[in-house]
This record gives sequence, structure tokens and C-alpha cells, in this order.
Amino acid sequence: MRVFKSTYKDRKGRTRETSRWYVEFHDQNDILRRWPAFTSKAATEELGRNIAKMVGYHRATGGKIDPALEKWLATLPADVRDKL
Repeated sequence: MRVFKSTYKDRKGRTRETSRWYVEFHDQNDILRRWPAFTSKAATEELGRNIAKMVGYHRATGGKIDPALEKWLATLPADVRDKL
């Protein structure tokens, strides 16, 4: 899992940093995923750690969701929860 801020070129050609932090992780099928997360680094790091736990639990149990993370999933914004 990796947390970072992405960069881009604006219309004038200057390099800018995004306002959101990104989380990069390997999903249950070992595909590399890169998602924009939150403007807070701490919240993005927590999201990344919990996603890593979910993926590990999913791989170990053959597709089940960790009961300890169900409460956390309910508190996520709808757009993030739908992606998961």
C-alpha cells in the first residue's frame, strides 16, 4: 500500500500537485489499483490500511468481509464504499 499526492501540468505548463491524496494497493486479484482518496493524509492512510486488511481477509477466507471492518465500511462516503 502506498499513499501519495499526484502531480499534473496545468494549462500554463506548470507542474501542480493534486489537492487529494491517492492510495495505491493490490486488490484480491493482485491488480494494482490507484484511487483518489481524501484531502487529509491521515484519513487516506487509514483508508489504505483498512483496504489492505480487507484484501488480506478476502484472500484468506475466500471472499468474505471482515466483521471488524463492517462498521468502518458503513461510515465511508457512498462513492468510496461503492468502489469497494
